[in-house]
Amino acid sequence: MSTNIQRKVAAKKSKKKRSKAKPRFKTEEGKTKRSSPDREEDEYESTEDEQEDQADYCKGGYHPVQIGDLYNDRYSVMRKLGWGHFSTVWLCWDLKDKRYGALKVVKSASHYTETALDEVKLLTKVRDCDVKAVGRRYVLQLFDTFRIHGIHGTHIGMLSEVLGHNLLKMIVRSDYKGIPLVATKRIIRQVLLCVDV
Repeated sequence: MSTNIQRKVAAKKSKKKRSKAKPRFKTEEGKTKRSSPDREEDEYESTEDEQEDQADYCKGGYHPVQIGDLYNDRYSVMRKLGWGHFSTVWLCWDLKDKRYGALKVVKSASHYTETALDEVKLLTKVRDCDVKAVGRRYVLQLFDTFRIHGIHGTHIGMLSEVLGHNLLKMIVRSDYKGIPLVATKRIIRQVLLCVDV
């Protein structure tokens, strides 16, 4: 089977798994919206059809973060940004520095912890490198790391700058037709600049 066909099959399977959540209300014009009627739909918010498996909230798995939780005595959880196989990500307000941050809470199993600690080492090296390095601004900036002792084990918490969508979300929004060539070239250029950091 050719690579192109394999990619299309994988995209179709992924698309089926991401079945649309039921709409919450209709606007006066009859258009369907997923957010509450009193606010604009937030393009960075996870939708109901993009949620982690609740069975993964177990020993070695995800930490049950709640809106309003306070971490490291300064990061107040505002809302969920997303999730991945290794972690959940939350929008937080830093009470000390008065800025927003993205809090990544990694699963507690030892292999996830090791991977997270490797990520912390890499991001710390970038953070501490020459601020004049051209590619530095294209690498995620890590603000803080700490441990969260929870009911499912000890989790690594990483607070970083808030970014936009990931590449998968861009592909989904393109109806699985891929990322436009102009954007792809921009991404490749930025990645190559990062290598020099």
